[in-house]
Amino acid sequence: MRVSFTNGTAAQQDRVLVAARAWSKYANIHFEKVSDGPSEIRIIFDHKKNSSVIGTDADLPTFFGVASMHYRGFRPGPDVIAHEFGHALGLHHEHQHPGLTIDWNREVVYAFAEAEFGMSRFDVERNIFDRHGWSGKSVGRFDRDSIMIYEIPADWTNDGFSIGNTPVLSWRDRSDIGDFYPYQGAVQATYWNDGRYTLLSRGLHQKMLSKTWDGNAWNVADDFDTAL
Repeated sequence: MRVSFTNGTAAQQDRVLVAARAWSKYANIHFEKVSDGPSEIRIIFDHKKNSSVIGTDADLPTFFGVASMHYRGFRPGPDVIAHEFGHALGLHHEHQHPGLTIDWNREVVYAFAEAEFGMSRFDVERNIFDRHGWSGKSVGRFDRDSIMIYEIPADWTNDGFSIGNTPVLSWRDRSDIGDFYPYQGAVQATYWNDGRYTLLSRGLHQKMLSKTWDGNAWNVADDFDTAL
C-alpha cells in the first residue's frame, strides 16, 4: 500500500511507517512511502484530531486529493498509529461491536471528548456511541483487548463498565488481519479433535496460526516458532 505525507520531516514520516508495521508482521501487507503519484493512504500531521478513513473509502471521490489519515501533532504514539492504520486496512472500532451493549454516561463522554479532542456531539455519536450493523462486515466475537477499542474509564458508563488501555495488537487482531490479508498461496488446514474444530492458517509473517472453535468462540493460540 502506498503511503504519502502532506507534511512532517522525513524522520517523523518514517517513524509512522515503522509503527504501522505492527500490522505487516502478521499479514501480507507492505507499506511503501511515495512522494508523488497516487497513494492509498494520505497522511497529514498537526491536525485537530487523530482519525482515518475506513479501508477503500479513501478511494471515493469525496477524498480525492485530500488526506485520508490525520494525526494530532507530529509525534503520535505507536498505539495511535497502529489504531489508525487498522482503520485504513478496513477495521472498525471494537467498542462499536454490534454484539456489545454499553450503558454510556453520555454527558460525561460528550464533555470529555469536546474538551480533550474538540469533538462535536455528532462526532461522539458516530465514533463512540453508535453500534455497527451485522450486515456487510466480517464480525467476530467482541475483543476487549483489541488495538481498535477506545480506553473507556468507569465514569464514562452508568454501570461502571470499563476498558483499560490496549497499546498493542491483540491475538485476535493478529489473527483477523492474517485472514483478511493472506499470503499468496496460503494453505489452510482444518481438523476435528474431541469435538473441537481447529483452523491452521498460514499467515503471521510466514508462520502458522492455530485457532480452535469450542462451540462458542474462537480460542487463538500463540503462533508456532517454525516458519513454513
